[in-house]
Amino acid sequence: MENNESVVSEQMKNFLNEGLRTYAPALAAISEFRRQIQTRLLTVLDDYSPELSRLGLAVDNLRFLDAKVDDLDSSADRFLIGLEKNYGGELYAGYHVECNMEQQENPRVCVGAWVYVGTRAGRDHLFQIIQEKRLLPSKTHLVQDRNGKSRLFLPCDPGSFFNINEVFRSLIEDWVGLLKTVGGIHEFHHGAPSRPNLQPGIVLEIGGEGGSIKMLRESDGDGGWGFRVQTDESAMADILSNDDRAGIDSLTSKSPFVHSFEEALDLLDKYPWAELHPLFVRQGVLDSILLEVRKRGGEAAEARWRQELDRQ
Repeated sequence: MENNESVVSEQMKNFLNEGLRTYAPALAAISEFRRQIQTRLLTVLDDYSPELSRLGLAVDNLRFLDAKVDDLDSSADRFLIGLEKNYGGELYAGYHVECNMEQQENPRVCVGAWVYVGTRAGRDHLFQIIQEKRLLPSKTHLVQDRNGKSRLFLPCDPGSFFNINEVFRSLIEDWVGLLKTVGGIHEFHHGAPSRPNLQPGIVLEIGGEGGSIKMLRESDGDGGWGFRVQTDESAMADILSNDDRAGIDSLTSKSPFVHSFEEALDLLDKYPWAELHPLFVRQGVLDSILLEVRKRGGEAAEARWRQELDRQ
């Protein structure tokens, strides 16, 4: 026991002792804060429920996004509290409150709403039509995410955060108005094809010294499908000292769930994955993966990947 205490720094001792005292109250406070925000969002959405239903985005059975308490990649200076729904046929929609506190003296807070339809062509067409129909000036901002989502967001004064429900109401009023101008999302969603080449399981596995990275195709639990990125550095356990291992909670991790291949690539881009060694690429996405490798590492990286995959 004495030997164990000798390798724990004074800073770590203080951290663990403070954590023991504050952990339960902190979790309770986080849970209540999230519940208050979610209740305010739901109250506004309930008021617009009939209109949203007619537009193809019923707001019953919305799913609360999980708190990223155990996410090793979560940021200490930003958070997102949201609701989303899988409508089937690769149609998703969501609503959120987001805060970026990188500048403590001037935190940026916004509320947002988004919709995602199953084909890239459908997503691009929806965004283009909404953009064309949006003639009147507004305080809200319309953007298209990298994965094709159409997203409307509205900044909020941090000093008035207690009134976030009214800011969200203004956003939803604009959101409903925009969707009405395009006749709802039925036309853009109808007949969205499935992706037979992206069945559940490993889509991509990459290896390097000490571990591997996998892109996984998984169920979201509500009848839809998406992606996670899983890292496994357990091979490093044999080369780490006892002190180093004591400072690491886990040598494996799994990212939050994302809906699109493009978002999964964003998760992969936290690592220099194109510089590592391909261990497995699902045949149905081989060309897409090699194109992404070329974008990140050039033709030489793509050629190396092809050679290593051919040898398998």
